[in-house]
Parts: sequence; C-alpha cells; structure tokens
Amino acid sequence: MRDYSFGNFISALRKRRGLSQYQLGALVGKSDKAVSKWENGASKPRIDTIRKLSEVLDVSVGELLTCVQFVEK
Repeated sequence: MRDYSFGNFISALRKRRGLSQYQLGALVGKSDKAVSKWENGASKPRIDTIRKLSEVLDVSVGELLTCVQFVEK
C-alpha cells in the first residue's frame, strides 16, 4: 500500500523550498531516486534521514511524521 499523504507532504515542502529531488537528496545524503520513492509512496526514509529532512525542510520531526505543518501564532 502506498502512502501518498507522506509523499505529497514531502513534495510540497521540497517545492516550497525551491529544491529539485536531486538537490534534496544531496542535502540529506540520499539519491534523487530515493526522494522519488518517498514522494510516490513506494517507501519511507529511515529515522536518521527523517531528522535530516526535518532540518533541511525546516519542519519538526513530528510535523513530518504526522504530515501536518504547525503554524506558530
């Protein structure tokens, strides 16, 4: 079963930052193919990569795992 909600969230955050799949992959130490698999729901990143993604995409680990971006008030 593919998890499109996580993939769509990663894709939206990546695009908001103006990054290609290749650029995001390079920033977190993975290939653009891995990023593509996350975005199309075929796989999910390991927890160490989730931490790197949260830093690069400027969201918390919790936001990534729940696919919800919290807005500070």
